[in-house]
Amino acid sequence: MKRKSKKNNFTIKKVNINDELWILKLYNFYVRKKIFNSLNKVKLTEHRKWYAKAMQDFFLKLSYGDNNCGYIRIEKSNSIKESFEISIAIKNQYIGKGFGKKLLKTAISKFYKKKTNRKNKLIALVKKNNIISLNFFLKNNFKEIKIKNQYNSKLKKLRICQFNYET
Repeated sequence: MKRKSKKNNFTIKKVNINDELWILKLYNFYVRKKIFNSLNKVKLTEHRKWYAKAMQDFFLKLSYGDNNCGYIRIEKSNSIKESFEISIAIKNQYIGKGFGKKLLKTAISKFYKKKTNRKNKLIALVKKNNIISLNFFLKNNFKEIKIKNQYNSKLKKLRICQFNYET
């Protein structure tokens, strides 16, 4: 009998309604607390409204065995024309083990399989002091870009990384 390699014991698939609570928990811990240094958690009722809409976007989860490890979401940018923003979160115990890279590469590949998406840019908005996230994107074929006429106050606090799509 063949044993599965631990590295290959993962799955990437579209999120569903059953993923709602662990995604909220990861978001409140990873995004709100770690990135934004906020103690204000997103409430379940607020999250449920957001999640119902978010499931319509390009939204994938990564599991390792029976454990949910992280998610990636790609949605149309409200800040930069002809762009889609990537949001990715990986649980702490899976960071630095290649799971984020695998999830990102799979998501980008699936996103660009759709011909209509190829004319759009994929971007990641990273807080200026979040060097770990910035380096993650730079190591994965993104480059930091500057936006002219940066009127949006949200963008002034962020670094913008754009994916280098090669046809």
